[in-house]
Order: sequence, then C-alpha cells, then structure tokens
Amino acid sequence: MDDPTFKSFGITKDLMAAGELLHRITFSNRLHNLTLFVLLKKKTKAFMASATSTFMVHHFFSRYVTKIYLHQPKTLPTSFTPTTINPYTKMTIETRSLFALPKLTTVELRHLNPMNRSYITWIVKKKYLDFCKKKGIKPPAQKKFWIDYESSKNDVEIVKKIVNVINESNRIDMI
Repeated sequence: MDDPTFKSFGITKDLMAAGELLHRITFSNRLHNLTLFVLLKKKTKAFMASATSTFMVHHFFSRYVTKIYLHQPKTLPTSFTPTTINPYTKMTIETRSLFALPKLTTVELRHLNPMNRSYITWIVKKKYLDFCKKKGIKPPAQKKFWIDYESSKNDVEIVKKIVNVINESNRIDMI
C-alpha cells in the first residue's frame, strides 16, 4: 500500500487493519443488539398475550358461583322448613379469586338484582352499595354473580326458589 493518499494522512497498514476490525466489531454488536431487540419484542408480545388471556379468564370466571350457603335463622319458626326462602334470607356466595382461593360474599336476597346478560345472573343493587357507603359498612367485594344452571343439578329446586325470590323481590321494588 504505497498509495500517496494514505501517506499524506499518516495512515499505516496497522491502523487500517484496526479500523476494519473495529468496523466488524461494531457491525457484530449492531447485529447482536438487533437480535436481542427482536427476541425481546417477541417475548413482550408473548407476555402480553398471556397476561391478556389470564385477565379475560379471571374477568369472566371470577363471577362463577361455586357454592351457595343458605343461613338458618337463629330462632326457627314452626312453619320453617329448610327450603323456606324469602327476600330476607341471607346467603353466602362462594366464588374464586385469580389464584383460585375462595372468595365469600354474604348478602340478603333482597339486595340482589336479576340480570339478563350473558355470564351474569345477579348483581348487587346500587342502593345497597350506597347504603353500605353511607353507614360505613364494608360493601361486598364481589358484586356480580353467575350461576350455571347445568352444574346445579343436585339442588335445582333450591336454586330455582332463590332465583324466583330474587325476581319477585325485584318486581315488588319496581312497583
């Protein structure tokens, strides 16, 4: 390399070789960074897809009622039978949290509104939530409930009575 232009700038063969090596390293780093960027972008998309699907499953199935416990009055009237259900009957509704832990909500039947939307059977009345806020009572954590009638085959009569009492109580409130 006896090119006069290199000599005039004082560039030697060693310096040119070092420049080529630096260019290769820089190109390699750029390629490495690009690869990391693409992988990170794919992992982010996978994480977002997983988080979104988990949220959707939780959003729809956190309302799913797994068990219903009817509370017995402390003093049993003579006309009381285990299937006597009225608007003042308290029940505890068990649903599940995101981590499948039981979440219990205790309400009277008169505090529930029937809903005709998919995946919602009952919703806690706004009046009751306002009352709880006004009186300083802790409102129920779960406000929407969904009963799958197919899975309640063992207690169909009791579930039907509960639904009928809630529907009737709501009709009376509207009058």
